[in-house]
Amino acid sequence: VLGDPLTRYEGQIKDVLPTPEKVNDAIFYYARFEVPNPNGLLRLDMTAQVHIQLTDVKNVLTIPLSA
Repeated sequence: VLGDPLTRYEGQIKDVLPTPEKVNDAIFYYARFEVPNPNGLLRLDMTAQVHIQLTDVKNVLTIPLSA
């Protein structure tokens, strides 16, 4: 949300358009998310920086890439 870059929203991807759009050197994928919006701050057609977590694994040993 403009003016509030520290607030994070969690949601689920509902669908992604199959064809990306290329603008200059950037590639954009249009997707639809389901995100709780209790204060009504999120609007249709807003852009977002999205981090996608593909899976959640528990009780595993992790090794840093620099090891």
